[in-house]
Amino acid sequence: MVVDMELLSKDKLEIRDVEKGSEYISNKILLAIEGRPANSFVKGAQVEYGVKYDNCYVIFVTDDILNEETLRVYLFDLNAKLIDYLYIGSAYSTGCLQDLTLQKDGSISFSFIGDTLWNIKVLSKAKMIIPFVSNPKGVTRKSVFSGFLHVQGSPKAET
Repeated sequence: MVVDMELLSKDKLEIRDVEKGSEYISNKILLAIEGRPANSFVKGAQVEYGVKYDNCYVIFVTDDILNEETLRVYLFDLNAKLIDYLYIGSAYSTGCLQDLTLQKDGSISFSFIGDTLWNIKVLSKAKMIIPFVSNPKGVTRKSVFSGFLHVQGSPKAET
């Protein structure tokens, strides 16, 4: 199955409003994707990347919290309605989102937290998830029992 993917330019991703957090609590932002305002605020501070993926958008947002950088991956439909999300990170972990690449198999690969290579693929229907077993270490989801975002990665312990 061929997946139509396009990396969105920064001008197609806009922060329309911000609910301020604190030094330890993430901001909440209201996004507009290709001019369409999202239906709800999401956690995060900095929009890093956006990918138009067939009939949806995958948006990568970081928290910008000192010594605890977290990557949030949001899945929106074409009307900017939030469908699913997950976040990657843990207490006292630091990371920098790098090398985001659209793969021929329809996955999105990137580096975050150390040398970990992550892959995310959008599923056409929600997949059952078994808590504490189905997710790689450091991944937390909106819904613990099902999700449209399939994520793979093998993070190493930070020293």
